[in-house]
Amino acid sequence: MPASCDFGARGPILVLTLLCSAWLASCGGADAALPDVQADEAVSGLVARTATIQAASTVAGAGASASAPVSVSSTPTTSNPPAGDASTPTDIVRGAASLVGLASPTPAAPVSAADLGPTAHCSQGFLAPAALAASAPAPRPANGGVFFTELERETWRSRTRSGPFINDNDFSLGSPGDWSRIRRQAANFLDAGEPAASNDDSARWQHGHLARDAAFTHLIAADGRTLAAVRSYLLREASAAQNDFARLRCLRDLNGAARDAFFAEAAWLLRFIVTYDFIRAELADGDRVMVENYIRRQAWFFALHMDHFLAYLFPARLQGDYAQRQSDASASGAAVWMRGRQDTDGNCHIDAGDDPAEHPLHAYARADGSLGPRVSVLTQWFNNRRATHALTMTVAGVLLADPALIARGKRYVLEWLTYSVFPDGSSGEFARSGDYCIARQGLVYNSMNLQAAVMGARVLARQGDRSLVSFSTRDGLFGTESGTGGAPKSLQLVSRTLLQLATRELDWYQAETWRRTQSPREGTSMARMEVRYMGSAQAMDDFHELTLLSSAAVLPDLPVAGVLLRDRAVTSLRWPGSTGLAVVTGAGAWTDAWGVLPAAYLLRP
Repeated sequence: MPASCDFGARGPILVLTLLCSAWLASCGGADAALPDVQADEAVSGLVARTATIQAASTVAGAGASASAPVSVSSTPTTSNPPAGDASTPTDIVRGAASLVGLASPTPAAPVSAADLGPTAHCSQGFLAPAALAASAPAPRPANGGVFFTELERETWRSRTRSGPFINDNDFSLGSPGDWSRIRRQAANFLDAGEPAASNDDSARWQHGHLARDAAFTHLIAADGRTLAAVRSYLLREASAAQNDFARLRCLRDLNGAARDAFFAEAAWLLRFIVTYDFIRAELADGDRVMVENYIRRQAWFFALHMDHFLAYLFPARLQGDYAQRQSDASASGAAVWMRGRQDTDGNCHIDAGDDPAEHPLHAYARADGSLGPRVSVLTQWFNNRRATHALTMTVAGVLLADPALIARGKRYVLEWLTYSVFPDGSSGEFARSGDYCIARQGLVYNSMNLQAAVMGARVLARQGDRSLVSFSTRDGLFGTESGTGGAPKSLQLVSRTLLQLATRELDWYQAETWRRTQSPREGTSMARMEVRYMGSAQAMDDFHELTLLSSAAVLPDLPVAGVLLRDRAVTSLRWPGSTGLAVVTGAGAWTDAWGVLPAAYLLRP
């Protein structure tokens, strides 16, 4: 993030716009066969807030210590689908439910590489065929929507009356008033509307939250004025030229440059989809066709973008053939391993004052100074940006009942677990720890891969497809393989690792590989909640573990709620924000990494 994106003097309510357009312009390079691993979104384009701390008593939760290790290990149990979920795959996902492993072929798609070619804006872009547009709306789930079942909606309605998480501090000192915030945002939307989306990436990251919250209030308590306003918003944005990413964005620009994913655009589309999902049942067929055709075109552009570039690694991946390998999947010798310069002088920049040598990158260092897994270049193809595309495909696929889109989103998750996750639950993204002077920054980035996986798994599980929940693998390359005797890699494993790092049951540190001997210390602890972005005097509480809460129904064997609700029977961790610091959780206050959902605590399982 450029130094001009300063947040040090914004007053008592910090609003950190950490996704600057100049930053995003650097994502990707001239050679798209090499993934970009430079700074792109800092703390993931997240918004931080300083909680209003009142002298209210704690209702439940926060302990006093942040250092006591607690166990989040568990014995796997056989769990049934959550009440309200389909017990068997519905028609909406049935065609994609068979994709349970990498060897499975991907269902046939309505578009292909033949629909890529030169456009007015691109040396290689998307030539969307006319046949991609549907003439009738997609079928809706029989029970609720993509992001909710009827039982979940009734649970949320009850919580808006009885709490907690209605007002700040009504659960614990520092806890968020989700419902009051949502209602305030919805009222702002009705009073002033939401401005048209900007083509500026940093502005787009902050756009669509008001409409999303207004749609949610209508889901909870139907209101004709709100419905009309959200409908107008959806139709306006679906027809706006600046939102037609499929036409304006490129696989390769006119100068040949490429980006590995469109981070802000895909996150914005996710918020647009959830806004539509909350009111879809009450829209006329014509409105639904217009909105869905817009979503379909954008989602397929993202899907073809991913297909094109991951084929650099595995050219027959969509046929389930991973024996054919090229580029970083077939590298050997020194070309396998990721190396880079590091911030050796501690000024939060890589500049002339740092060691000029490039050093091997490792996922972490242990308390005894030994290094964790060495990171390969291959792992970097599976990053927070591509994860955003993958979730968009999954969600759009369920919304549109498109098994080929769903399968592509699922395939990315299977590939990430196979080729970027290590047998101990760490991942290639951990190599980015230390960026922006934040020792746990690798966790921030990996939390987006993890959330794309668990949120996608939750969306699918509502429709009876639990294949992502049950998938595990021992396969991998360049150190990510577990072998026949190793622990299988799964969503449960990666989620458990994140929780264990939060509670310090795992005592891992930023790897400082320029040092001959590692020097693990509190300042390099990956468990440290308090962070100082770019060395700022203003500290923040980083709370990216919250990404697990809204999808915890697919992780029943883990104490997700216990850790994140600060249940004293589970953890003695203090409540984030209870000391008055801003809390960094996601693209909006106290929600997921992209601001897809209006809140995490109010919408918890």
